[in-house]
Amino acid sequence: MEETQDMKQRLEAYLKARFPQREELSVVEIERMPVGVSYETYLFTASWKERGDMASESLVIRMEPEYGPVPPYDVRPQYEVLKSVHGSGVPVPKVHWLEMDSNALGRPFFVMDKIEGTTLTSTFSQALEHREQLTKDYVSILATLHALDREALSLSTLDAPANERHYAEKEIARWEWVVADTQYSPQPVLAELICWLKRNIPPAERTTLCHGDYHSRNFLARNGRIVAVLDWEMVDIGDPISDLGWHSMFMRVLRESLWWPEADFIRSYEEMSGVKVNEESLFFWKILAFVKLTAIGIAGTKAALESKDPDVRQLGIWNMLLPLLQDAPARMLGF
Repeated sequence: MEETQDMKQRLEAYLKARFPQREELSVVEIERMPVGVSYETYLFTASWKERGDMASESLVIRMEPEYGPVPPYDVRPQYEVLKSVHGSGVPVPKVHWLEMDSNALGRPFFVMDKIEGTTLTSTFSQALEHREQLTKDYVSILATLHALDREALSLSTLDAPANERHYAEKEIARWEWVVADTQYSPQPVLAELICWLKRNIPPAERTTLCHGDYHSRNFLARNGRIVAVLDWEMVDIGDPISDLGWHSMFMRVLRESLWWPEADFIRSYEEMSGVKVNEESLFFWKILAFVKLTAIGIAGTKAALESKDPDVRQLGIWNMLLPLLQDAPARMLGF
C-alpha cells in the first residue's frame, strides 16, 4: 500500500511537470497489476481541467524492475517495437512516450494505452463458440509478425544476427549465463541439454522479428477476437521457428495441447504464412524453449529469495515447474 501511494505521488508530480498546461491534474487511481513475474505494470487514471472542462485518461505504465528472472533489463526495445508495429496488422497497444530518466519514477518506463479485454486463456475456457476464430487470430498474428519487413521498422535497439546460426548461439549463451549466474547447486541435466543444443544448432532459413514469449497468456481478447499482443520484453530479430518452439513448449507444459494439438497449430501456421516449418529446427527450438524457461525459473527463484520483499508467486510456481521443465526435454532426447 505504501509503495502504491509513493508511486501515485511521484507519478502525479511527473505528469504535472510534463503537462503544465493541464490544470488541476491529479492521479485519481493507480494499481499495480498482479500479472507477469518480470517487468512491473501499473494501471493509472489521471484527471485534469482543460478549457474549463474536466478530462480524464486511463493508461498503463510498463517499468523496468529492480530485479527479476530475465536479465538484463532494457525497456527501450519493447517501446520501439510497439511503436513500429502499431497499425501493421499485429494488434498492440499504442505507446505514448518513453522515459529513460530514472529520477522520474525510480526506473525507466514507457506509457501506453489500456486495452480492454480478458486473457486469451480465460476466453478459451469461458466462450467455446469463439475458439475457432480466436485460434485463427492467434496463428494469423504470428504469421503477420514474421512477415513484417524488419528493415523498414525503426528498431535501433535490436541487432540482426551476423549469420544463420548467430541468433541460436546468442540465445544459448544468454540462458547458459543466467543459469551460471545463480551460483546455486549444480544442474547436470541442464548442462547436458545445453551441450546438446551447442552441437545441434540448425541454420535459420529466414530472419524475422520474433516476439520471444508467444503463448496464450500474453493476449487479450474481446467479443471473440484477439485485440492485443502483450509482454514484448524478450523481443528480438532472429529465427521465427523460435516462436513456434516456445509456443509448443508452453502448450505442453500447461496441457493446452489437449484442446489444441501442436500439429494443428503448425499446419495452420504453414497455411497462413506460406512457409514450410522445418521439423528438425522446430525440435531444436522446443528443446531450447525448455532450457530457456528453466533458466528463467532458476533466476526467478533466486530473485524471489534474495529480494527484500520475497515474491511468493515465484517460489510457488518454479518449485512446481522446474523438475518438469528438465524432465520433458531429457525424455525427448532419450536421456
